[in-house]
Amino acid sequence: MKSSSLFFSVILVYVSTILFLPPVTSSQENFSQRNAIKILYHISEVIGPRPMGSPAEQDALKYGVEKFLDYGCDTAYVMPMNRTSIYNTNSGIAIGIIRGTSKRIIVIGGHIDTVNPEVRGTDDDGSGSACVIELARVFAQREMTSTLVFCLFGGEEQGLQGSQYFVDNFENINDVAMMLQIDMANGLGVIDIDGDTYGKSAPEWLIRAVSEEFYSLGYSGLRYPTHFFAINYTFRSGAGSDHEPFLQKGIPAIDLTSDVSNPIHTPLDNWKNFDQRGLERSGMVMQKIVERFDNGAPNAKPTNYWLYKLGTRLYFLPLPVLWGFLVFTFLLSIAAYFYLWGKSRSETSSDSFQPKKKYRVPTLKLLALALLLAIVSWFLPDVLVLITGTRYPWFAQPLPYIILMMITFLLTVWAALQITPKISFSVSPLPYYRACAIFLFLFILLAVRGNVKLSMYPAVFLCMLSLSVFIKNGAIKLVLIGIGFWFSGRIIYSEWFEFVARNFAFSGETINEFPTIASYNIFAIGILTAVVFPVVSSLAILYRSHHAIQFLVEKYRTKPIGIALMIILLTSLTVAAMNLSYTDKLARRVKIEQHFDLADNTQSVLVKSGDYLSNTRITFQGKDTILEKRNLVAHLPIRDSLATPWVTIERTKVINKIGDTTNFLLSLHISSLKKPYVVEIGFDAGGKEFLNVETPYHHTTSKKGLSISFFSFPDSQLTIPLAFQIIGQDSVEESSMITFSELPLPLRARREKTFFIPRAYFSETVKHRPE
Repeated sequence: MKSSSLFFSVILVYVSTILFLPPVTSSQENFSQRNAIKILYHISEVIGPRPMGSPAEQDALKYGVEKFLDYGCDTAYVMPMNRTSIYNTNSGIAIGIIRGTSKRIIVIGGHIDTVNPEVRGTDDDGSGSACVIELARVFAQREMTSTLVFCLFGGEEQGLQGSQYFVDNFENINDVAMMLQIDMANGLGVIDIDGDTYGKSAPEWLIRAVSEEFYSLGYSGLRYPTHFFAINYTFRSGAGSDHEPFLQKGIPAIDLTSDVSNPIHTPLDNWKNFDQRGLERSGMVMQKIVERFDNGAPNAKPTNYWLYKLGTRLYFLPLPVLWGFLVFTFLLSIAAYFYLWGKSRSETSSDSFQPKKKYRVPTLKLLALALLLAIVSWFLPDVLVLITGTRYPWFAQPLPYIILMMITFLLTVWAALQITPKISFSVSPLPYYRACAIFLFLFILLAVRGNVKLSMYPAVFLCMLSLSVFIKNGAIKLVLIGIGFWFSGRIIYSEWFEFVARNFAFSGETINEFPTIASYNIFAIGILTAVVFPVVSSLAILYRSHHAIQFLVEKYRTKPIGIALMIILLTSLTVAAMNLSYTDKLARRVKIEQHFDLADNTQSVLVKSGDYLSNTRITFQGKDTILEKRNLVAHLPIRDSLATPWVTIERTKVINKIGDTTNFLLSLHISSLKKPYVVEIGFDAGGKEFLNVETPYHHTTSKKGLSISFFSFPDSQLTIPLAFQIIGQDSVEESSMITFSELPLPLRARREKTFFIPRAYFSETVKHRPE
């Protein structure tokens, strides 16, 4: 029923959006959303899923070339890419060129591939590719000064492979003055401006130009995700897009990415869930940027800064300013310490925390309190797991759960205050400030090793805390501490929090045994404790340094406040429990895996998910089963084994040993009934180095061994000749894994608000040694 309903809905959408739209003539001057919709429909619905190297990706690349030529590009072709940093593949880049009167080049790009064979990628990034093709139509009608190069990159989802290949191999790369990327153009909500990569950022003039053109067109929703990018670009690999290799090359580049909280990287990234209005917004902004810089642009190259966007204003802070702030914070913290040290020598105070004897470890008490707060705040929302029967009840709507965690924290603070009168604490704020400052300073040192931008989060907290020491007004003290806590918390609750959290939920299928579950919870509680400890310490400092705050704490400790917090907590629990954990747009993922060991002829069938499998209905080999237990993995019994494997591996080998050196001459022939999704061949020599490796295919070597991989859907008949030498070892172990995106043993799975990912794995392990 659902399949037929989807089929008819797609047909109706096609009729309404494609057939009845007036034709777009080549003489239309501006970006046409109608035409972009037609292009997107062909990419998403006619061609379909397009993982790197697949026949479908090749079809999409050819389609891009055809459209470039149809719309008037002077030249169009596919730049083939047969290997990446990891894989052998059959991918490439569709390129269309409109020659201007100068050699100066502006590149306009999107990526044509999708993340896996189940994802149509209407949003990510069929929409960006459609915009690029439509922009080719717009500018082919004009006389341009700059030469325009339109690119549909393959392999973006596998680590920016296509764009990196283009930067490394495009013969006129040194003439490229600017690169503009569109990676998702869905709807009129939030759209992120990304001009960053590891260690570099787009020049200010390009960021400002995009912002100015965006708002001059009357659009809203432009965002720069400062907090997410601070941690994301601390590492060499993270979320990003095809503009990054250009920035690394020293070419000004920028990307526009629409709301990442949409169901990208899932089968629900489809035509039904796509808002077509975003096509015109992204397309028009990029059109205006090309028009603005067609005759030239400032010479400033990629640099590095910290960007903060408030409203429509952009604030660029050079990195020396950040380093200066760190020095200022360090000096301020020293001054605050000696200020408190001086006060502690001249003042004494008496309150309900007055110790009867001197304690030498007051910091440990606050650390224990922070640990308690972290544990309760982390586990109390799990009550909803019991109520809803889902492991991630926040998946579709996380905001109520964030609020719930905050209320839980406040209630736990209230509970902790009930026992603090029975525990002796120092009457001086000095030991708490010292502990908190040292703690934050260590965080700063740790963060600055990766990225000075990341160090701003503990540094701002330390700065606000140190400033509060000198302030006499209690309200201002609280505001400063609140600013510090809010700002440092944004590194966790960043602009892309939903995207990160949902990807974590999908990866939860690997957290399914007690050791991993325990390790995960210990790690999470440790992080929360590290976040909470400075807050607890700063509140202790405020309590000891201001009578009005002591009065507020005493009021907060009263039973009416506790009862009110409990009522609010129960109300929040009820509201959160009433929210849907999953929706038709944001659904749970379940993987169906069938494993076949070719060496010992064993077979197994697994159903696994990051969430509980209860109420999942499986029809397999004539048996209908409803999984009822709250398990993350279910093993299905096999009544009728697969009689004929989908894969056979034939080997020829010549191995001889001369002294300490063993020479291996191997040939593997992999024969499959269907094109496999991925082929991975690995060799392990017990830590010994592989020398003089010869093979026509791309390979990688490391301490773990030698590997040759193919992605995706290589030929069903694959011959791999290979020669190498090993010194000090006369044998190697070969491990072969051939993966299919279809199931050899027919199986049907159903559950509402759930999508299923099928995979079949054929593996074999063989030892090679001289005979």
